Amino acid sequence: MDPRLEAWVKEKAGPAISLQMTWRQALEQLLTAGASAEDILPLRDAIEEPANVRSLARLLAHDPHPSHSLEQLNDAVDASSEDLAAWLKSLTVLQKWLEGEGRTTTLKQAVGYVECSAAANDMQAMKLELDVMVESMLDSYGYSGEDASENCL
Repeated sequence: MDPRLEAWVKEKAGPAISLQMTWRQALEQLLTAGASAEDILPLRDAIEEPANVRSLARLLAHDPHPSHSLEQLNDAVDASSEDLAAWLKSLTVLQKWLEGEGRTTTLKQAVGYVECSAAANDMQAMKLELDVMVESMLDSYGYSGEDASENCL
């Protein structure tokens, strides 16, 4: 593993060996899914727990262009009123929902769904946390698997 990622593991996990192993395994999944250390390092401050890394890895595993999709994620975050941490939590909510349904999607399509949810959230008088909004959208409308960003609102 890249020494910068290894340093990040130790920073996130502290001295707990089992927690270091959990972070390391999650990052290995992300690397195996096609992300590079250069793709991952800009995300490090926003990733709050290994579950966010594993969810991102599962979405990237089905994506034919992982680095491009990670760039799309960064562009979508930059264009929204939410921060990267909120987006990563929201992608985790979506990925876990899909997993519960026995389904998968690409990161590109997942980003589109969260974009749509963020846009709907911005129009509400009482704004929700983005992950809560994604969960509400999933409960109300499900997930079609289409490129939601093009069919949003």
